[in-house]
Amino acid sequence: MKGACFVVFLFVMIFFSSQAQAIVNVEDAIIDPDKDGVNTALNISVSGANSNTVKSNSRVTLLTHWQHNIHTDFLSLKHRFGRINGVTNTNSAFVHYRHRTQLNPDWAAEVFTQLSRDLFARMSRRLLLGSGVRWTILEKVNKSSVYMGLGAFHERETLSKKAGTTDQVDTSLWRSNIYLVLKYQLNDHVRLTNTLYYQPSFKSSADHRLLEQATAVVNLHENIDLTVSIDFIKDSMPPQTVKKDNFYYLTGISIRF
Repeated sequence: MKGACFVVFLFVMIFFSSQAQAIVNVEDAIIDPDKDGVNTALNISVSGANSNTVKSNSRVTLLTHWQHNIHTDFLSLKHRFGRINGVTNTNSAFVHYRHRTQLNPDWAAEVFTQLSRDLFARMSRRLLLGSGVRWTILEKVNKSSVYMGLGAFHERETLSKKAGTTDQVDTSLWRSNIYLVLKYQLNDHVRLTNTLYYQPSFKSSADHRLLEQATAVVNLHENIDLTVSIDFIKDSMPPQTVKKDNFYYLTGISIRF
């Protein structure tokens, strides 16, 4: 079963790496779900290139995870910033809160809310509120886990105006929220996490957003980890002048306290 879980992880990582993209991943990388208490992780990731084109990207993420009896609370804050040849081309941020109540060993109920912005995607504000259930398909403490989430959320978006565009500035709609999480502890120092989110509109499945994030975490010393992540982002119907796909590759340091 251990080998099968690892094979599934690699299949999802390879298959979706060629065609999927990312939205917002708030899935924590803790394999042990039964440890009560508050855990906080600060992750700082960077990437860059200095050749014919000078590029730099950075991402700062703060995640607080509070496990208390059958309840789990998550608070996540993230900011992403990038420049190319000295000109800013990425500036986005979000705050996400989620509460999860374990109903039995296999099922949990979730409610969540999120506020975000992305200046270069013309998104001045995106506010959502949703709920759903989480199915524990496989869970071996400190070894491997597979989870699936099913739910929905209502979102309200406000776009920034731009000359030459004709799309609606304020929108409000419902979306399904489907996710699949695979976690595998490769050895005492390395763990792998793969998360896929799919969010189609209730009105039309042609209007959907897709998240794929693959992460390797290497424990360097006690509460300090090296993280390597690949993010793919797809919005099938983005605002006018905004591209559908985005790709990020980042290496960083995570400090847990």
